[in-house]
Amino acid sequence: MKKKEKTLRLEISVKPRSKFPGIDKSNPDRWVIGIKEPAIEGRANEAIRALIASEFGVSKSSVEIIIGMRSKHKVIRIHGK
Repeated sequence: MKKKEKTLRLEISVKPRSKFPGIDKSNPDRWVIGIKEPAIEGRANEAIRALIASEFGVSKSSVEIIIGMRSKHKVIRIHGK
């Protein structure tokens, strides 16, 4: 029997070039993520994936941006163990 993989869907808002990087979880429906990287050439998206992977203790490849690749509002899917 195959084990079912756990997934989590997360809505976020992004603040690129933030002076205060980190995750604001005060709104459980949409986290606000501040990152230092600019929204140029995918650098912000890579930083978001790395930060969320670190937060959930999974690899960066387990974090997928499913909606909003070019938007400040994104939907993330996290594949767990």
